[in-house]
Amino acid sequence: PEPTATPEPTATPEPTATPEPTATPEPTATPEPTATPEPTATPEPTATPEPSDSDNDGVIDSSDLCPSTGNGQSVDGDGCAGSQLDTDSDGVTNDLDNCASTPVNATVDVNGCEITSNNDFLLQIQAEDFVTSNGVQSGTMGGGIYGANYIGNGNWMTYSAVNIPTAGTYKLSYRVAGYGSGKLRLANGNTNLQYSIFSFEAPESWGNWITVTTTVNLPAGDIPFKITSKGDGIVSLSWFELEKI
Repeated sequence: PEPTATPEPTATPEPTATPEPTATPEPTATPEPTATPEPTATPEPTATPEPSDSDNDGVIDSSDLCPSTGNGQSVDGDGCAGSQLDTDSDGVTNDLDNCASTPVNATVDVNGCEITSNNDFLLQIQAEDFVTSNGVQSGTMGGGIYGANYIGNGNWMTYSAVNIPTAGTYKLSYRVAGYGSGKLRLANGNTNLQYSIFSFEAPESWGNWITVTTTVNLPAGDIPFKITSKGDGIVSLSWFELEKI
């Protein structure tokens, strides 16, 4: 027999390539824990400020049209006292104005009343409005009347000059209370020229006020009056008044 053919040697297979090792993933970073926020503080409620009343007249500043009212003065709803108002614009404040509706541009006396002729002149001076005095106290007496008080022999008061528009005879009136025999001398405070000296009996009361009247001749011009007590009594004077006659 034919010899058996020697088989061809089996080809040695190529070695399988060793796969590249899979990269180990980096470990995931553990996130930092989120900080719990601090609770927001509830704000304290803002206190509502008390409305201010700078001049203590009972009307708050935001509504007060006259913010500098003096202590103790009565005011209207706008916070204004009569001494701060001149409703008719005549140059005389309401508290002193006896003629509240004077026509515009009218010439007026110190009482706010229109002067239409020399014979219409009327001047009233509050006794407590003196410039200088000796031995006199200003304040409220009986009946709530304000004036110059406890005027005895030798006591005196001087006043700012007022204009007397024409020379002539004037009615001179004093509003008085008190006790005993009063005697008031009216003179020029600068020259001491005497215009009148007038005696009267007081009403024997601080609360019973009376008006006593005389006449006086006055020159025209500016006169700073001076009143001096020459009587034995003790009196209070609320005002004195001059009226052309």
